[in-house]
Amino acid sequence: MGVFDGPGVAFAVAHEQVALTVGAAEAPGVFLRAMIIARVPLFFFQAVKASLLPSLADLAGRGDLAGFRNMQLKIVAAVSALALASVLAGSATAGVLLRLEYSARARSA
Repeated sequence: MGVFDGPGVAFAVAHEQVALTVGAAEAPGVFLRAMIIARVPLFFFQAVKASLLPSLADLAGRGDLAGFRNMQLKIVAAVSALALASVLAGSATAGVLLRLEYSARARSA
């Protein structure tokens, strides 16, 4: 892997874009908030995985592959529905939330 390959370059480019948009002093905070928001689904998945793993292990241990497959399909359907609901809610509220955030910043500046 070369110097210009991998996630380090993506991080550097994203940081520069944020720095150009909000200013160099605010860039680390904005970037950190974006990374935390992007990782929320991972935090949620860890809780779901911990609660479903015993059931999946039991089904696999008993050799019930049909039950294992059905459980996985239910999990995928639930996660897909949650993702779709999140995208729709985010799309519906993004404009209002951004206007509120930037109008609050304009008043405080």
